Amino acid sequence: MCLFDLQVDFFAIEMLDGHLYLLLDMGSGTTKTKAIDRKVNDGEWYHVDFQRDGRSGTISVNSVRTAYTAPGDSEILDLDETLYLGGLPEERAGLIFPTEVWTALLNYGYVGCIRDLFVDGQSKDIRRLAEAQRAVGVKPSCSREPPKQCLSNPCQHNGVCREGWNRYVCDCSGTGYLGRSCERDATILSYDGSKFMKVQLPLAMHTEAEDVSLRFRSQRAYGVLMATTSRNSADTLRLELDGGRVRLTVNLGTHTHTHTQLCGFSNVV
Repeated sequence: MCLFDLQVDFFAIEMLDGHLYLLLDMGSGTTKTKAIDRKVNDGEWYHVDFQRDGRSGTISVNSVRTAYTAPGDSEILDLDETLYLGGLPEERAGLIFPTEVWTALLNYGYVGCIRDLFVDGQSKDIRRLAEAQRAVGVKPSCSREPPKQCLSNPCQHNGVCREGWNRYVCDCSGTGYLGRSCERDATILSYDGSKFMKVQLPLAMHTEAEDVSLRFRSQRAYGVLMATTSRNSADTLRLELDGGRVRLTVNLGTHTHTHTQLCGFSNVV
């Protein structure tokens, strides 16, 4: 769930790795609060209550309260009129969404059920809203035990199957195949060491989380696999072969972090 405007202010409730987080920004920086220590991805119903009085407030999960305080001096949360439930829109032209909401950056849409939404004491008829918007992937029902879609092994070529709510999701990374069931051959390029190509990103990116994967094969011990640049900052990300080992270098402008695989890969065939 996320509510924000075109400037800075926003609040969001997201589930990441089974944990529930509250994120709040009133114009002076984001506070991120873990709502409860235990994981909540067990298929049970949980009641979440978010309350705010000025810069302070609480978020409670099944009556277990956790306090938070937003940084800065402002006590006004200036928001747009739209509350997004279950994720954020794919088309975000003109919409500045908060980079602190990692599930949005990584396109992790919510899988599960939601009911009994109240905003400032007013009940919201989310079923009617979903039907009026003809929201794809949203159904006006909730089964107690969703069918185990992965039992039929729908993911081909060793793709990893993850259970969705009434659907399966294939992770095709590392297989060399694409498609809903990893059924299509992925595009392959060969390089002779003298050229490169550019992948144009849709917009300038200001992010806190990324998920990037690729497959390669080489018998050379050195070479750049992937690198990013920026005209406006020193931030870079560089993936390369160095002495037959994979090295990742991340520069966030103030610190550079380098990670090198212990095993060599230049003999991959």
